[in-house]
Amino acid sequence: MSVVAFTGPRAESPPAARVSWADFLSESLEIDWRASEWDPETLMFVGSLGSPTTDISTCLRPGCGIVVDGARSWCSACRKVRRQLGPDEPLPPRVPNPQWKAWTDTAARFCLAGLHPVVRDELLFGLQDRDRNRFAIRPQQVRLLVEKLPAEAESLRTLTDGSFSGLERSLLRSVQQAVHRLSTVYAGDDGTSGDLWDCAVVGLRAGRERPYTAVSGQLDFTVIRQPWLRDITRAALRALRPAVTDCHRYLQAAAIASSVLTGRPSGDDPRGLRAGDMTAICQAFHTAVDPKTGAAYSSSHRRSLTGWWRRLIDFSRAAGLMDTIPGTFAVRPEHMMGAVETSEDDIGRAIPEEWIAHLDAHLHLLGTSSGFEPYGWTAEELREMYRVYYQVLRDTGRRPSEVARLSERPIEYTSGQPSLIYDNTKAGRHRRRLPIDQTTASVIEAWSARLATMHIPTGCRGYLFPTPGARNRARRGHLSGSQYRRAFVAWLTLVPQPTGLSDDAAAFPVERIDPYGFRHAFAQRHADGGTAIDVLRDLMDHREIETTMGYYRVTLARKQMAVQLVAQLALDRNGAPAPFPSELAYERASVATAYGNCTEPSNVKAGGKSCPIRFQCSGCGFYRPDPSYLAAIEQQQAQLRADRAVARAGDVARWVLDNLDEQITSYERIADTMRRQMIAMPAPERQAIESACTDLRKARQVALIPTDSLHRRPDDHH
Repeated sequence: MSVVAFTGPRAESPPAARVSWADFLSESLEIDWRASEWDPETLMFVGSLGSPTTDISTCLRPGCGIVVDGARSWCSACRKVRRQLGPDEPLPPRVPNPQWKAWTDTAARFCLAGLHPVVRDELLFGLQDRDRNRFAIRPQQVRLLVEKLPAEAESLRTLTDGSFSGLERSLLRSVQQAVHRLSTVYAGDDGTSGDLWDCAVVGLRAGRERPYTAVSGQLDFTVIRQPWLRDITRAALRALRPAVTDCHRYLQAAAIASSVLTGRPSGDDPRGLRAGDMTAICQAFHTAVDPKTGAAYSSSHRRSLTGWWRRLIDFSRAAGLMDTIPGTFAVRPEHMMGAVETSEDDIGRAIPEEWIAHLDAHLHLLGTSSGFEPYGWTAEELREMYRVYYQVLRDTGRRPSEVARLSERPIEYTSGQPSLIYDNTKAGRHRRRLPIDQTTASVIEAWSARLATMHIPTGCRGYLFPTPGARNRARRGHLSGSQYRRAFVAWLTLVPQPTGLSDDAAAFPVERIDPYGFRHAFAQRHADGGTAIDVLRDLMDHREIETTMGYYRVTLARKQMAVQLVAQLALDRNGAPAPFPSELAYERASVATAYGNCTEPSNVKAGGKSCPIRFQCSGCGFYRPDPSYLAAIEQQQAQLRADRAVARAGDVARWVLDNLDEQITSYERIADTMRRQMIAMPAPERQAIESACTDLRKARQVALIPTDSLHRRPDDHH
């Protein structure tokens, strides 16, 4: 069997054959780099306070004016005074002293004049590379590194970092990675010629939301067994240069395809591949399992595997990498895995209310695992922002990313009712309006008012939750989901394990609690409370009602248990016991209508939509209500009383009033019997029945005939 291999990129004369490393390095530097801060003649850098990419600031003490490193809010002298006075005592203004002039901006300066020319240019190239990756320069960090560099050093490439620590070590490693990438180009290699890629050397982005160059990690193409497929994958990634996280997805899809092709006749000879080979590969994606656990991947992950494979094949075909492979070896629409119906396990991400109450009781611990202070903020102010974010997340059911993007004044009032204004970025719908409680609005408004008195960097203005900043980066934009998640996860380790939980809540492990779970909890809370499905769809801002329907589903096991309990409590229209002999009979011999089960054969066959007496259930011999319908019966009683009042005020026949009176009396008799049954039960049994009733109401919420369609309509004739 022949093996087809694809040629790699054409080798060109490397720069190393033409110029020296020193000259190549010098030519690679940006000539006009930071013209207002860097002086190439004196080799002196003096940072500007107005530069968003230079991490410096001035001491917060009034009258001080000393430039400090961006990670600090106070100069050393003022920090000492602050410790003596205590954090809650305001510092008196500092009296200016002419002697300060010599060292006022020390934290903004560094000089490279004393370094070997190659070391100097390597360090300068590394700093420029950090600029390209949007890392702010901290002059104090650079100065510390320069001071510790060995006098005899002639290059940073061979320097070990064992004698460095802290700030200077992290900067040295970053510069060395940038110089290493440049040296591979100098040698005529971009790091992509072999089967093991160093992500930092290749210069791949760390991730879609992390646009800087990766600092670590490898891509191993040896997991792809066929040389031709390995060459195609490597060539595609070399051309596309996706983020590291995306590269791993491409590799995983290619590795699964490789394992399938290994056992097929044309696996090593792509010229013999056919449509059946592609079908086998896509079927493997649909049934893929995690090798670490042996469990099937989630349906979304299995769908994504097919998608990554399709993108790899489509690009390779368009780029001419698969010209010798038959066109029938392609991903067709029928190969794509269809969307799987949302299961109760997915909806099960809803955090139980008992857990939420427990978290509320320990909200004061949120953020206390870190003493980090963003410039101009105290640690307590940062913790307060985290607490407000949590409360908005809990009370509004918005996605974490939607809460993070809220404007600094997101509350608007209509007729005295507050609404939250937010952007549904997932669906591309902006300025959405969500009615909220005044309590939640007050929490948001109090934080917004406090925010107005705090120091907010220019790049963070306009957001309710400004970012606290990130590693070596100027503060720009809003709090990110990953930043809050780190604080949230650390908080969960501080919250003690709750006691006295119900069985359902106790079965919910703390590991499953995450910020997105509050959105599920919001939806489940409304579903359990009987909120109409179309109303909940609007509250969740879902486009399709099928998405919302998932929150009304319960597991089959829970539903069967609920039926088993409630079926024995069914009544007839006179309030006499009429239990179903089994849960199977409950399901098969009846249909759920708005006010109770119906056993009338023609109506059961029609799914409850062919009632011969127009849903006047309380007068029908086939009516079989149970306690799970008690709330609906009470609602119907109220509606009938309102209808009777309107009828009495109008010119209606006596039999109309008699009909309404009889229905009201019948429903009252049934409801009173149910209440007496419940009161007579022992407390544990009553709680079990109430829980079962809740489950049954959820299970049939999406199947019920809309109650509104049974109410009197304006065009009804009496």
